[in-house]
Amino acid sequence: MGINLTAETKVIKNIPTICSFCSNGCGMFVRTKGKEPLGVIPIINHPISEGRLCHRGWNRFQNLRSLNRILRPRLHDGNQVKEVSWTEALNKVAEIISNLLNAFGPQSIGVIGSPCLTNEDNFLLSIFAKTILKTNNLDGSYRFGGAMALEALERVYSSPLGSLGLISDLPNSPAILVVENSALRDFSPVGSRVIQGAIGGTTIVLADPMVRHCEHFYSLHLPYSLENLSHLFDEESAIPPEIRGKFNLPNCSVIFVADQVRPALSLIAFLTAFLEQLPASGKLLKIFPLSRSPNLRGAWDMGVKPGKYGLSISEMLAPESKIKGLLIFGDDLITHLPSAAMIEKVKNLEFLLVVDRFNTETSRFAHITLPLPLLAESEGTMTNCEGRVQMLRPVLSPRGESRSLMEVLGELALKLGSSLPYSSLSELRDAIGTTIPGYQIINELKNLD
Repeated sequence: MGINLTAETKVIKNIPTICSFCSNGCGMFVRTKGKEPLGVIPIINHPISEGRLCHRGWNRFQNLRSLNRILRPRLHDGNQVKEVSWTEALNKVAEIISNLLNAFGPQSIGVIGSPCLTNEDNFLLSIFAKTILKTNNLDGSYRFGGAMALEALERVYSSPLGSLGLISDLPNSPAILVVENSALRDFSPVGSRVIQGAIGGTTIVLADPMVRHCEHFYSLHLPYSLENLSHLFDEESAIPPEIRGKFNLPNCSVIFVADQVRPALSLIAFLTAFLEQLPASGKLLKIFPLSRSPNLRGAWDMGVKPGKYGLSISEMLAPESKIKGLLIFGDDLITHLPSAAMIEKVKNLEFLLVVDRFNTETSRFAHITLPLPLLAESEGTMTNCEGRVQMLRPVLSPRGESRSLMEVLGELALKLGSSLPYSSLSELRDAIGTTIPGYQIINELKNLD
């Protein structure tokens, strides 16, 4: 037995998965030896990355060694922090939530999901909020960034988003509008395809008020931000006729960083003006809402947004808000908040639960923290900026006493006197594939590798 265990620790494995640093979803093998990550290897035939990785992807395994992990449940009492068992922690969470529900009703509790959770986790969290807690006060930590862009796109297209364009098709676009240079600099699979297009004759236009000297492959530089772009299509002189004509052709593309869209109306105004001036053939526009969060599209599609009469984060943390307790899953909410007043509101809540992987600014003010596995220790799916659903595989076993969100929510539901309708990933994926448009493929992914 001892010999077998030793041999096992020496086995080197290359486990296929995806990078979880941004919304591209590049393919990679994580190379492990026993419980140790050794590095990463790009997947040559992956449709997004095609054997390439950016500097973040190459260092994907580094956070697996982080010493800043939350490894055990903790109760916080002022400056005192005590590690406790899962049973004690969940009993305490259930007791506090029950007291808040009995005293103030479901509207007193808010739930925050995250684009750093898998599709399965966000879908289940939405179910937990609406059916167990009976609250529609559900939102994501992306409310002040990417959510505004996705909300705008849904309003413009009046339907679930589905696939708005494929990164691999970018070199074939007759014209591409890039909103802010960081959209290419920080998202290398997109940037490399745009450069391929420029070499092949694609017209590339950059809209960025901060850029003074453009790269050589840009055909035109417009010194405007997204908020000021819509009026350009009413000014014949702003865009040369030969370039405007290229954007009248089918399958042109617009690339922007969704996290930087504020407010939603700016994107709505721009896209509406852009689409209105196009002929019918040009309305086949490809849209690429990039994000530094790995699962922006997935969190939105899974319903991590306010339900009917539910509150957004802004409303939950408004001065007049009656929110007493906030349950935050998978993200450092405080770092996303745009005002000191909102941060103070979080700090002074009657109850703050943080379920996360790392010690963060938000977890410092939690009354209870519970440990989640890293994405690299989890199984699930994520949806990239194209709307492509991809498998995320566990490359290592969870550290410490971290538990999957399905386990945490399932046990918490039982302690609250109810139960979740799904008890396995398979059941959960069946539900997602049945109820979420465009996700029918989710149960077939393992068989498509």
